[in-house]
Amino acid sequence: MVGKRPQIGGFVDYGMGKPNPFNLFDTDLNDFYVAGIKLNWQLWDWNQTSRERQILEMRQKTTQSQKTDFEKEIDIALKKLKSDISKYQEIIELDQGILALQKNVVQESYAQFKNGVITSTDYVGELNEEIRISLTLKIHEIQYHKAIIDYLTTSGNY
Repeated sequence: MVGKRPQIGGFVDYGMGKPNPFNLFDTDLNDFYVAGIKLNWQLWDWNQTSRERQILEMRQKTTQSQKTDFEKEIDIALKKLKSDISKYQEIIELDQGILALQKNVVQESYAQFKNGVITSTDYVGELNEEIRISLTLKIHEIQYHKAIIDYLTTSGNY
């Protein structure tokens, strides 16, 4: 340990005083100085080394525990993000199927509108439903891509 090694140091004090602090009978203003060398060597540390070693071991255990907890949290987050990715894949497939069916409905509604079977309001309603489904599909695609980016970021591969 560093604390057991001998330490050496020097010091110098300089001042002026009336009277001189080292000669009280001299009443004139005089300057004075003190210089010296200091040697400090602690032969007995009163179990300080063992206490420092115990503190260091406790800090290592705490750090290891925090590392383990962090890794568990990352694993849980990655599993959740994987499930989100697969969930959005399924939702996108369903949305694509619904959109295809709605496009058929819009085509049929257009043909019925041309033949005078339905009104323009009914046709526009079906067309708006197709646009709403298309926008919902785009939203789910964005959420899917965001989940992929979150997964890559969390795993440290982005």
